[in-house]
Amino acid sequence: MTTMAGLVDRGCRTTSAAPTRWGPWLAGPIGWVAGAGRRIARPGRGPGASAVVIHVVAEWAALAGGGSAPAVLPGAEGLIPADVLAELAASTRLAPVVWPSDVPEPRYTPSARLADFVRCRDLTCRAPGCDRPAVDCDIDRTVPYADGGSTHLSNLKSLCRRHHQRG
Repeated sequence: MTTMAGLVDRGCRTTSAAPTRWGPWLAGPIGWVAGAGRRIARPGRGPGASAVVIHVVAEWAALAGGGSAPAVLPGAEGLIPADVLAELAASTRLAPVVWPSDVPEPRYTPSARLADFVRCRDLTCRAPGCDRPAVDCDIDRTVPYADGGSTHLSNLKSLCRRHHQRG
């Protein structure tokens, strides 16, 4: 699978005419669908339009309209069917979340780009049995920074606050 972030450059408006139930997703650090349980229509323009960012984990072919695999909205339950994903992708500006460099970052705090990749990779807290969405998690190291742990993809993971504080 290729990890992609879809940046919607058109608005979404609340409507009662043939609404789509997107679910309880909020705009967050790495995007999510704005909705918070409200019914929203597909992207459109008009007085009620507002900018929305959607991040999905999807196959490139599905974004281009040629695939059949559904996409995942990190931090949310359910999938986006391939046909709906292709329709959304056709009206968005796409920005891939790319594989980070093999070279560790020279600082304690991971860059936003690296943190985004870790969250898209992990999808949820990495503690066994925990399903808290990665968007709600801290980025932590397997080997602590003070013990020589690098700020690198191979040493970073998503941990919810509860499991991070236990570590």
